[in-house]
Formats: sequence, structure tokens, C-alpha cells
Amino acid sequence: MATFKVQIEDLVGAVGDDAALTQWLTDGVKEITNIFPPNLKEKCMTETTLSNSPETMDLDGVGSVLYVTRLSANSGGKRLPCRQIPISYADSANDSTSLYYASVTDPVYFISSSNDAVILSVLPTPTANQTAIVYHLGYTAAAYGDELIANFPDEAEYLVVLYASIKALQRLQNDLNTNNDITTAFTAINTELDETQTVCDLINTQVDNAVTEIAKAVTEAGEIATQTDNSGDFETALDAINTALDKFRADGSDPALFGTDDTYNTSDSEMTRVKDALDKARNLVDGATMSGDTEPESVQYWLNDEDTEMVQATLQTAQTEIQRAQAHIAEWNATVQALTAEVNGFSQEVQARAAFTGAKSKAIQSIVAEASAYLQAAQGYAAEIQSKINIAQGYLAESNARMARDTQKYQWYQGQQIKLQQDYDKGITMLAAQGIPKPQQRETK
Repeated sequence: MATFKVQIEDLVGAVGDDAALTQWLTDGVKEITNIFPPNLKEKCMTETTLSNSPETMDLDGVGSVLYVTRLSANSGGKRLPCRQIPISYADSANDSTSLYYASVTDPVYFISSSNDAVILSVLPTPTANQTAIVYHLGYTAAAYGDELIANFPDEAEYLVVLYASIKALQRLQNDLNTNNDITTAFTAINTELDETQTVCDLINTQVDNAVTEIAKAVTEAGEIATQTDNSGDFETALDAINTALDKFRADGSDPALFGTDDTYNTSDSEMTRVKDALDKARNLVDGATMSGDTEPESVQYWLNDEDTEMVQATLQTAQTEIQRAQAHIAEWNATVQALTAEVNGFSQEVQARAAFTGAKSKAIQSIVAEASAYLQAAQGYAAEIQSKINIAQGYLAESNARMARDTQKYQWYQGQQIKLQQDYDKGITMLAAQGIPKPQQRETK
């Protein structure tokens, strides 16, 4: 025959607590024994003998008393039944005139309490030669490894198994109230989420740093804009260069210092004055429009006339015209040099400001790079947060799966408990019915 543990676990599955199984089996024996009809209670009966030591019996931990007998020498050594009297008439048991009087031929017993104990007393007091025997239910302990219960009806043993199985199902249901794996998963979820808050603080720091750097870049860009916009110093220098260059031209885009042959025919042009002086010098030497030496003012003419003084004087005059042309050329060069210097000065300013702007641009690039580094770090932290969220979601999915499984188990335990409870109640009803007298059949004529 299978042990009680095997029988129970065949009905409910593994319990994992043998001490609890033993306790439930023992409790089942007590409960079922008390429900038994008289004929079955007698199968569970045990005896306790009372003599002069002890004179009374402690009923704590003892099953209900079925009956009590006392040995009486006056009755030929027969054992006589003791009648129970209420505790309120205990003193009357010593009064020979009382209906509750106790004698060796009509012994009595009563139950009282003393010092938190339930006491059974027999009168007349039992002695070594006139012992009393208390017949009471004996609660036999049943262990998880047992196969049988001593002093217990065989036909009722299955009810003890059902009783213990019902308690085991209640225990298993209660165990589902706390699942260490789910608690561990929830703790892990909480840990991951707490860490995300720390990482969020790091992201906030990185973003703040990036914003600070971007603000610096905006300041630098503002300075560049001040240098390069239409009203800035950059534009002023460029406009000055343009103004200086425009002076190289006359109105209508005609060249003022350089240009076509017309320049040399313009009355107010410096080159016109140079041309006039050179023309006069040439004419004094060899007038092209005076047929060579036929002109009296040319050097050629005076040479041909062998007038050295006039040759000398004419040459000096021509030299004077050449000097005049050179003076005009020098004036022209000075004008060109002044405009060129002005253009170069403004050009150098433009270059300096361009270099300054370039340096600012590089500074902006460096600042933007640093801001980008902060943002990349923030993105890395964001990825870490997502990873932690994914881990938390994994633990959450695990928790949900375990809770779903526990719910399924709980429902099965609950359904199985109902079935076993129905079987148990049915068995108890059937056993109790055995103590009900069957109706007598009428005689048929």
C-alpha cells in the first residue's frame, strides 16, 4: 500500500513539507474520529486506568469520554458502570440522602476544570484494589510515511487522506500568494528603472553642456555677423576699396587714369597734359607738321641754319617741355600710388577681418564639435536607458508569465479542493449515517 504522502501527492501534487503533512493527517484523525457514530468510535477507543495515584485524569489532549467503569469488591469483583453527574452536584455525591450519592455499587464521575486543565474525577475515589477505567477516544498520530492508522477504522482512512489533501491544497494556494521569482523580477525591474533615472540625470547634464556650448557658438556667430553684414566694418572696408577703384575711372565708366586713346585727348586728363608737353618737345626738335627743317622753330631748322645758339635755346625749351611732361607723369603716379595705397590698406583691413572671421569660424567649429560630443554622449546614455527599459520589460514579461502560470495553478488548486471537499463531505455523511437507527419494518400479514 502507498504511504499517505504518496496518496496525498497523487491528488494534489508535490507539497514539499512532510511535517505539515503529518500534522494535517493527525488533525484529520481527530476531526473524523469525533464525527464517527458510536459503533465506529468504539474502534478508536482506548483506556486509561485510575487508581489512588492518580485519583483524577487530565482530559487535555484526550478524546471525548465514552464511558467509565469502576471495580467494586462489594459486587464480587465486578466492574460497574459509572454514571456521569453534573459538576454542580459533585458535593452531593458524598450525601447519602442525595440522588447523586456515589457508592461502591453505584459509582459516579464528573468533569471539572482546575488550573486551566479539564479533570475527570471518579467517586468513590479509586484505590489500588478498586480501580476505575476511563474509556475514551484515542487520537492516534498519523505520519506522512505511514500506510495505516492504528485504532482507526480502515473504511475511514481515505477520509483522513482527503482531509490532509484539502489542507495541502489550501497550503499550495497560500504559497502562490508569494512567488520569490516574481518578487525577484519586480526588484530587478525597480533596479533598472532607478538606474534609468540616474542616467537621465547624466543626459540632462550632457544636454546642458551642449546648450552652453551652442550659446557660445551663437555669440561667436553674432560677432561674425557684425563683421560681415551689410552695415558692418567688413562691408565698410569693401565699399572703401570699391570707391578707391572707382577713382581710376571717370563718369560713364570711361577710364580716368587708364583706358583708350581718348584719354590722351581729354582736356582735364593728366595724360593729356603729358601728351601736350611731349608733342611740343617733339615739335621743337623736329616738328612733324612743319616739314622737318623748314619750320623756323625746330632744332632741325636751326641746325640747318647753323645757328647754334638757337639750337641750344630750342633744345632747352624742348627739355623744359619734357620736364613738364615728367612732372605731370609724377603727379599721375602719385595719384595712382595714393589710390593703390588706399586700396591696399582697405584690402589689408578686409584680409585682417577675414582672418579674424576665419578664426571665429574655427572657434565656432570647435565649439560645435564639443557640443556634438556632448549630444553624442547624451545619445549614448539614451541608448543605455533604452537598454535598461528593454531589460525591465523582459523582467515584466517574465513576471506576467509567472503570474499567469500561478493563476492557472491557483484555479486548478481551487477546483481540485472543491472536488475533494465534496468527496470528503459525502464520506462523512455516509459514516455518520451508520449511527442512525434503521426504521423497523412492520410485519406483513
